[in-house]
Amino acid sequence: FYPQTLEFTCGPASLLMAMQALEPRRRPDRKQELALWRESTSIFMTSGHGGCGPKGLALAAWARGFDVEVYVTETGPPFLDSVRSEEKKQVIRVVHEDVEERVSEAGIPAFTRGLSSADLAEFVAEGAVPIVLISSYRIYGEKNPHWVVVTGADDRFIYIHDPFVDWEEGKTSTDCLNVPIARAEFDRMARYGSARLRSAVVVKGRRKKGKG
Repeated sequence: FYPQTLEFTCGPASLLMAMQALEPRRRPDRKQELALWRESTSIFMTSGHGGCGPKGLALAAWARGFDVEVYVTETGPPFLDSVRSEEKKQVIRVVHEDVEERVSEAGIPAFTRGLSSADLAEFVAEGAVPIVLISSYRIYGEKNPHWVVVTGADDRFIYIHDPFVDWEEGKTSTDCLNVPIARAEFDRMARYGSARLRSAVVVKGRRKKGKG
């Protein structure tokens, strides 16, 4: 488990956990967390720091030698409708085009669809580690996109590591480990915004030599 150290680094923290799960000798730290954030940020927020998009996270994992797949229901820039400034929208579009080109050049499999709880359970059974975008509203009452790591699944629940630890509310890392969420509830949670965006990055282990 690795908790995010900043409000906007849930994606990097989740990716650090996924990579360590597949390569236990790794030791996540804040330096790596921020390096991943710099590499994978593709979202220009209305205020504050930018967030990490699925393909940016996939590229960061790929650059570190991991096999990875991306699933996202939209082909255009994510969260564009949440930005009012036309200048910021242009920035998002340019960054999105660059990310799309680099994903294509790397040969990273990218699918225009979401993953159901059943799909996630299959990936977990195969030994892969899915990172899934959820709406934090159902957990924290705030309408923000949030990345979590799927750590397990059974007939009733999807289990997640949530990188956000609400220290101010007296929470500890233990409260965020292997949190059980009913499958139907997780399927509702794993959608964001008016477009009901569904997105996941599946990290599948070390890439074989000669591939990519």
